[in-house]
Amino acid sequence: MNKIAIQLILPPEEEAFYKEKNGKRLRAEWRLCETCNKWFASRLNHGTYSKYCSLECSRRRSTEKFYTEISCNQCGKIFKKRSKEIEKRLNNNKTNLLFCSRECKDKAQRLSGDFPEMLPPQYGTVYENSDYRATAFRLNPVRCVDCEIKNEIFLQVHHIDGDRLNNNISNLEIVCPNHHLVRHMKEIGGVWVIDSKELTPRTLISELIVTLGIK
Repeated sequence: MNKIAIQLILPPEEEAFYKEKNGKRLRAEWRLCETCNKWFASRLNHGTYSKYCSLECSRRRSTEKFYTEISCNQCGKIFKKRSKEIEKRLNNNKTNLLFCSRECKDKAQRLSGDFPEMLPPQYGTVYENSDYRATAFRLNPVRCVDCEIKNEIFLQVHHIDGDRLNNNISNLEIVCPNHHLVRHMKEIGGVWVIDSKELTPRTLISELIVTLGIK
């Protein structure tokens, strides 16, 4: 039979007393701190004895009691959050996803992220064809090739040869909505008009951007 070792935590043998700031000694009682399990002298205060040996232990206990350890769904980091706040967020959160920071939430909410359930309904049709988007955003700088727009929400992926089935990285370029429209124009009677079914000659794109004053 295996022997189980039991260690008894006994209070100190000397008399317990509490020393006030003015040096006065008051009778007290040995109490076992509920946080660190150390004996401390606790004086009777308003009919009750303190449960903790220090303010630090009291705060630690409060943290353990009201906070819960959870894992970030984006980076996997373990962090603590108030239990009531977690419950509230999960009740109001359709995805049941929790993140340790705003940065992780923003990464998860990208069109190229791993959580399509986080995308608003209006992004549905975009995400359905997002395999080439994910490829473009992963292998190219996340910015419009013709301007400084870097916010992924406002960026689109253009098929250079017009073939939406040709998703080779060499056929994909990241552009903002304005510079995407410039790539789908045709000339009618000396006037350039937008036509989503047409492709602007590549040699004229830069000239049109300047001529039309598109920034």
